[in-house]
Amino acid sequence: DGNLASRLMQTTLERAPDGVTRRWTNDQTGNSGEITPLRTYATEDGVFCREYREELAVGGTTGRFYHTACRDDAAHWVWL
Repeated sequence: DGNLASRLMQTTLERAPDGVTRRWTNDQTGNSGEITPLRTYATEDGVFCREYREELAVGGTTGRFYHTACRDDAAHWVWL
């Protein structure tokens, strides 16, 4: 699930407009999640950052989380 979620997070933060939800599902485990970028901005240093909501359903437990990630020099999104 970690690889699915991580890959989806990278592509969603790189390509999806604010407000567009992308989902993943692991058919083997039944776990699923979704990522929705909420706000995109640039820091004073010119680094692109995005606030996003992540919803997870893992092992019968669901959760909603709010995170911020910024794009590094290698074009990877990393959590703050």
